[in-house]
Amino acid sequence: MRSEPTLLLALGAAFALSGCGSDTGEPPSSTESGGSLGSGGGGDVTGTGGSSGLATGGVANPTGGSATGGATATGGTTAQPEAFEVQGTWLYLGPWDGVHTLEISNGSIAYADVAGEWSSSFTITEYDNSLDRFQLVFESGTGTYYPPGPNVSASYVLSGEILTIQLAPDLGSYPLVQSPGSCTDEGSERIRDCGLYMHRN
Repeated sequence: MRSEPTLLLALGAAFALSGCGSDTGEPPSSTESGGSLGSGGGGDVTGTGGSSGLATGGVANPTGGSATGGATATGGTTAQPEAFEVQGTWLYLGPWDGVHTLEISNGSIAYADVAGEWSSSFTITEYDNSLDRFQLVFESGTGTYYPPGPNVSASYVLSGEILTIQLAPDLGSYPLVQSPGSCTDEGSERIRDCGLYMHRN
């Protein structure tokens, strides 16, 4: 009879010990919440850094491209006119009397009698090196000057140091140089308003 109460007491103590052991094995819930905070917070910080970097890079490129492109559009130069190919000082050779000099520049022609009896000055209003021609408008003259003007068209042939000039008393058309180097026709007659000149410098 005394052994039964002892057995029951032993069984009761065993159950009590087993219940206390199951209560002490539960705490991992705090570890799950700590893991959630760490990963969520880290994700937010990374996202903010990425959006900031893209915005700054996107603005810089269009601004630089626009400034550089605009600067290159302002370049330009003006072409200078070609110099008159017969400019210089020329001495009249004939075929008629009245020896004179001819001073030609890009913008004017001056005739001067070597004896000082007459002179004339004309403005060159047009010249064409490829077509060998020019136009003159009278400016001033002294004595019985040549050519009489007031407007003159001229064609020329340049052969080495010899210049043949054929004049016409208007601006309507350019005359033909009929006999370069002689200013005489087939019958050795002088061609009117044709002159031979030799280059002096």
